[in-house]
Amino acid sequence: MIRGDLDEMWQDTMLAQFHDCLPGTTIKTVVLDNLEIYSKRGAQARGLIAKALEVLVRSSSEVTIIDPLRLSRNEVYDHDGELKWLRTEHGLGSFVDNPSVDSPTVKQEEGGWTISNSRFSLTISNGRISSIFDTLARRELIAPGPGCNDGGLMIYEDLPLNYDAWDAEIYHLKCGSVITFDKVYAKEDGELRQTLIAEASFGDSKAILEISLDALEEGNEGQPSIKVKAKVDWHEKHKFLKCMSPLIPFRAD
Repeated sequence: MIRGDLDEMWQDTMLAQFHDCLPGTTIKTVVLDNLEIYSKRGAQARGLIAKALEVLVRSSSEVTIIDPLRLSRNEVYDHDGELKWLRTEHGLGSFVDNPSVDSPTVKQEEGGWTISNSRFSLTISNGRISSIFDTLARRELIAPGPGCNDGGLMIYEDLPLNYDAWDAEIYHLKCGSVITFDKVYAKEDGELRQTLIAEASFGDSKAILEISLDALEEGNEGQPSIKVKAKVDWHEKHKFLKCMSPLIPFRAD
């Protein structure tokens, strides 16, 4: 592929990133043009990736991980539905059997569920996220005070004065209604990940959150995170849903 082809490929890619192209909120002709662009340039991109992999990776029966961000990673990875420990260095890596990690835990106590790893402890009680505790910094992360005592789902009216599809009025953001979880239970994940499932029903709609904490390498928290996956069956009109956790901003002493 010559330089001119690469320039055309880049120009088409940028054209397809226009703000009305991405969500499909444009006219039919534009959609058809974009489908043609994606088909042509997608095939070219896959060909380039295949050639690059031939150079980077030698033939092997083992799985090799290619990370184009070239970050060093020691973390849990979902490989075709199976959780594995991933280790990369300078963009190349592999799965590690029997890693030395601190496994997360999940437990049910009177009034709620708590999921923890060596960095965070998250508690759901009375249908809300009542605590997110940073064990390394030894501090509670949810801000205290009126309207900020817990986290979870909030629902707001969406009746803008102008531009119905785009605007949300500022006063709507001050008039949210709390949605509590109807059901909370643990999902069987294993030693590398623990997950709480939180279900909530409101109006004719339903939301399911999967809140997960992963194992962390012993003595190295890396960049730990709380993972949240949401699945929403939405049937409301002139409303919008928000998942929020009012966190205290970090201030270094």
